[in-house]
Amino acid sequence: MLSKKEIICPEQLLKLAKTKGPVKVVIVNAGKAVSIESTKQAVDEGLIDPIFVGDKKVIAKLANDIKWDISNYEIVDEPVENNTAPIAAKIASKEK
Repeated sequence: MLSKKEIICPEQLLKLAKTKGPVKVVIVNAGKAVSIESTKQAVDEGLIDPIFVGDKKVIAKLANDIKWDISNYEIVDEPVENNTAPIAAKIASKEK
């Protein structure tokens, strides 16, 4: 995050990941711009199907800021940042 160097995913790795289809991913504490932007990139590549955990209003605003409609994705509203990881772990343990 501190480096200004562009990070590029190797094309062969991206092709391999796409053959697996989108996987369910829980985005913990999703109320950060970098989280939303990274998630959108992964969704656009067909790699993930996200479940957002965080402050729903903040998540919606950040998605709107980058003109991304997230209405088809589940959002677990939890405004307290320290509570997001246990919720995500519970979702993962249920293999959702």
